[in-house]
Amino acid sequence: MNVVKKYAVLLPPLLLCPRLAHAFDLVGYSFFMPRSQSVDAARELTGWHPYINKSDQHELYGAFTANPVYTQSVRSERIAQSLFGTNVLQVSGSQVLTRGPNDWLADYFGLSSTFHSIVHIEPMIRNALVDFNFYLGRGNWYVRAHVPGVWTQWSLGLDEQVTSTQTIFPAGYMDTGAVYPGANSFTKAMQGTTTFGQMKSPLAAGKICGKQTKGGFAEIQWAAGWNFVNQYNGHAGLNLRGSIPAGTRPTGEYLFEPVVGNGKHPELGVGFTGHALIWEKDGEQELSFFVDLNLTHQFTSHQCRSFDFCASTTGCTIDRCCAPCCAPSPCGTPCFTNQSSCNSDSCCRQNFCSRYILLKEFGESGTYTNNLIPAVNITTRRCDVSVDFQADLAAMFGYTYNGFVCDVGYNGWFRSRERISICGAIPSNTYALKGIQNVAAPATQETQSHATIHGNLFENQEFVADRSSPVFVQSLNPNSAASPKALTHKFFAYLGYGFETKHSGAKRAYVPFFGIGGDIEIEGMNRDSTFHPYKNTLSQWELWLKGGFTY
Repeated sequence: MNVVKKYAVLLPPLLLCPRLAHAFDLVGYSFFMPRSQSVDAARELTGWHPYINKSDQHELYGAFTANPVYTQSVRSERIAQSLFGTNVLQVSGSQVLTRGPNDWLADYFGLSSTFHSIVHIEPMIRNALVDFNFYLGRGNWYVRAHVPGVWTQWSLGLDEQVTSTQTIFPAGYMDTGAVYPGANSFTKAMQGTTTFGQMKSPLAAGKICGKQTKGGFAEIQWAAGWNFVNQYNGHAGLNLRGSIPAGTRPTGEYLFEPVVGNGKHPELGVGFTGHALIWEKDGEQELSFFVDLNLTHQFTSHQCRSFDFCASTTGCTIDRCCAPCCAPSPCGTPCFTNQSSCNSDSCCRQNFCSRYILLKEFGESGTYTNNLIPAVNITTRRCDVSVDFQADLAAMFGYTYNGFVCDVGYNGWFRSRERISICGAIPSNTYALKGIQNVAAPATQETQSHATIHGNLFENQEFVADRSSPVFVQSLNPNSAASPKALTHKFFAYLGYGFETKHSGAKRAYVPFFGIGGDIEIEGMNRDSTFHPYKNTLSQWELWLKGGFTY
């Protein structure tokens, strides 16, 4: 029996959920990229400001610090929403009569047509690092650099409750004969270890598999500057700054992929540093206000990311709209014949999480090859990624009393949206969306180009196989894997002490110093009431120690 006819009995109850025809309520991205572990103007500034940018040093002087740091994310639901549009997924099979409009279709993952589960998503990111800082100055000139050695752990924290029993797939749906489900849970299916029916290639990208860790050095940050004002009661200067990438490069193997550093982006930019003495007493107490501002451009990095397909909009077809502006470059100019009624952004709307739909593979003659493939195995591709603008601002009050140092301030971080260009294209006339169509005769060639991650889509209240099957997929949406603009606000404090000593006969004071600091960082562009947030920012808390010496 043709699956389209078999499932037609579901039409009356499903019509009670008219939103199913337009189940695009969820918005998410296939990649999560917070700020690099090395980008932190607050951590760079605190603690050692009494020992750098000195006004009375005409000989070479310097300072060195080592900062052990631990960070942990908070507000896990925000990270989940950036990826899935929600922190609770419903996964249900195509024969579940109570399917919701935003349920993920279990059939795509080798889970039976009667399967149902509720998946709670509680992501967490932990970082442990030691940040090494070096400063060397003479007169009004200086050079400085720092590089953190990083260990990072990322976990999506899936907690699944399976609420149904499984049944076999009917003959013709996943193979010529009946097929047993490939997994007994969504979390198992996403690990990339199972196959079923004619799906012989397991999930190779976009996987979810417990906690993932990576380690290494993040990029080497450097700056060379000149203080055009350099006096006892304040300084102001500019610097040329950049970074040499030394972290990890995204591969797309895992959906929530740990990253050390900034994704292998070389950086170049400028910075401003300055402070003004506000108050002093008895030559022992001082209160100053400090500002550091770093502006950089992130040059192209070659990475691998997973992309979703383009989705057509009302009045726009995939051929007329998405193909010209979605591959291989990001949407940049209007691409619809009637530009007044359709622009490039609406044309290239994302088919949310379509990378997890099953594909039918076709040979050169246009016949089905009896091979089903997870789309993400095909849509995970090499790409070029760049970021126009990144800003890191620290504004701080610093109080010193003899050797004691107390710093309190604000750190703002902003990154413009990523620009992505996909390298190469999907092989033409090779892959098409299976949807809920059969794989066996007489429906061997049938495809469903309007299929979504939520399952069945209706046209004129009928289940739709493409009238001119097969309809091949070609257009990928670069924006589906591009981090949008991001802004965070951080509030920090530090308390330390400098042990000023002198060696006998020495002309310079060697000052070891030590302190402890902490901060809380929150996202700056989304409110709790935002319905379609673009939450690619990371809320987290941080504790650090800072020890070093100056000479």
